[in-house]
Amino acid sequence: MESEWHGLVAEKMGLEVAKQMNPLTCFTRSAAVELGSLGIRVNAVAAWVVPTENLMAMQKMKDYAKILENVIPLRRLGRVVDIVGPVVFLASDEAQYITGQLIVVAGGLSIQ
Repeated sequence: MESEWHGLVAEKMGLEVAKQMNPLTCFTRSAAVELGSLGIRVNAVAAWVVPTENLMAMQKMKDYAKILENVIPLRRLGRVVDIVGPVVFLASDEAQYITGQLIVVAGGLSIQ
């Protein structure tokens, strides 16, 4: 049986190797391992498409947005403010013991 930590524990594989695997996750974790001893925290936020005014002006995007709203568990598209919160949190003192993490901001889309 695989450990529940499989895929969650970083290995010191070097940044060059990490970039070729799952780029964002591996780079974030490897950088956190390499830079942690310097007191530098490394985290990432993976955000789903956040429609802008210009993007929503295209009819094709409006149709796509309606489809997405039915697929996303929270039943709505993301907003800029949805992304800002996790970024501000990760940069704050409240997250001073968090490093090497990827926070997915996608309304639950990644859990399906």
